[in-house]
Amino acid sequence: MDLLKAFIITFYFISFNAFSLETDNFLTWGRELQDSSNDINKYINKKAIDTLEGLNLKRRSFTCEQVRNKVIMSFRGFITHPMEHWIESTLGSKKVFPSEQDYSDVDYFMMSIYGTPKFDVSKYFSLSRNININGIYLGTDKLSHWMSTGERYYQVYKRHIKKGRSEEVAFQKAINYGVFLDRFILGGVSSGVFSFGDLEANFQGLLLNRQFCRVPKDSRYLKYENGRWVLQRKIDVRDYVNPNFDETFNPSIFSALKWDKVKENFKKENCQKIRNQVYKSRFDYYNKILKPSFSFKYIEELKKQNIRLPKNRERNYTTICL
Repeated sequence: MDLLKAFIITFYFISFNAFSLETDNFLTWGRELQDSSNDINKYINKKAIDTLEGLNLKRRSFTCEQVRNKVIMSFRGFITHPMEHWIESTLGSKKVFPSEQDYSDVDYFMMSIYGTPKFDVSKYFSLSRNININGIYLGTDKLSHWMSTGERYYQVYKRHIKKGRSEEVAFQKAINYGVFLDRFILGGVSSGVFSFGDLEANFQGLLLNRQFCRVPKDSRYLKYENGRWVLQRKIDVRDYVNPNFDETFNPSIFSALKWDKVKENFKKENCQKIRNQVYKSRFDYYNKILKPSFSFKYIEELKKQNIRLPKNRERNYTTICL
């Protein structure tokens, strides 16, 4: 068993895109967190501006795409991405739940829908904690998807645009890549959770990357003026985070093994909350502001056609309390 544990842990280190495996958004039902939008925007824009200043000091010629890449790569880490760690360690219990100050990783795991006293590889990786951005509740892992896998989406998108394909087709190819990634590497097979919230965050990351250099010049984030690269527009996380980042609103699918664990925990912790409709005001707000993205609509079509996505889609939380 020790050898098996070592193999699984090694597999995760090699295979995963270096952020927390999963999150439990249900823990925020009936709980209010302060909005973290301004804090995160300040962090993002400072990091971007610092990167640009560093590039400008080199006094070398860079293309817009090279500069975009440098900015995005400045947000990347190895085990956990810096922004995810910064949020969880800095913003405190009024903005993060469960906060690091009050709950250890093990405490959080055991109180989550994934908690089990038995061996589970998830115990060796911290669950991402919950925050509120503009009234939308999400795990900090979604921001890592936005910055990291979103850049991978963007590379697929660029490759197909270069081949002369339409933007719609390029979007579809990027999303297909993300579905494969979540089914067989980052989600379904490895962690036992196929997250539609992750897919939405990935696509919004593509849109973020596209905004640096591939939209009309006046709308771009980057501008070259007076021999320097500058941010001509501030990045605002609220332009990208939407209700489909919240896995209670956009439910994930669980593998058979994970489902058995989640189902029992969920019944104990959340069926009464569903009967009391503690989520209602939040979901009403979500439905009021939601503008389904290209990715969401495309994935809905894949569901109808019953292709590419995992089977057994009834293994999501909406069926547990029936």
